[in-house]
Amino acid sequence: MERWAGSKEYKDRVNFICVSCAGPQVASSMSNESKFDHATNGIITRQIDMPRWGQLGCNGLIILNAEHRVVLPKSSAFLEVQGLAFKHVESVLDAILAGKEIPSVGPGQYVQIHSLTSKTELNSKVGIVKEAPNEAGRVLVALLSNGRQVLIHPKNLAPRDADGSYKPTKAESDVDEGSSSGGG
Repeated sequence: MERWAGSKEYKDRVNFICVSCAGPQVASSMSNESKFDHATNGIITRQIDMPRWGQLGCNGLIILNAEHRVVLPKSSAFLEVQGLAFKHVESVLDAILAGKEIPSVGPGQYVQIHSLTSKTELNSKVGIVKEAPNEAGRVLVALLSNGRQVLIHPKNLAPRDADGSYKPTKAESDVDEGSSSGGG
């Protein structure tokens, strides 16, 4: 966070805040180890003030927009995908700062390919997004089965966990539990 907070791309344009939810000792330790000059270190001391979306840290970051609304409840997890997690955060921040729509999938996210009309042999394959959308709006996906890399439009990608199991999209997870989306 400190590197981002002091960078020419984000300095004075984005606030980076490290919030400890694990008590004052952890917050103090983080402050001593990090020596933030540009990012802010904080602590939540009351249970009632804890975030409803959970704690992330190395398991992902939470991104809010200028109106303090959560625009990404969990980025790709560094502990799972290493440097791709940073690319994911940067793709979202860059979109926000450019006034563009936030990409529906980002680097480090596991996805399943669907609904292709050409290269139909790729349908149902699971992969990991390696790059943010290019100029044509396509993302680079590395297939988990063989490492082959393909460019796919995000509309043909469904979020998945690393094991290929279904992972609801943000829109789907925002639906009230008591509502029905049809079917039967």
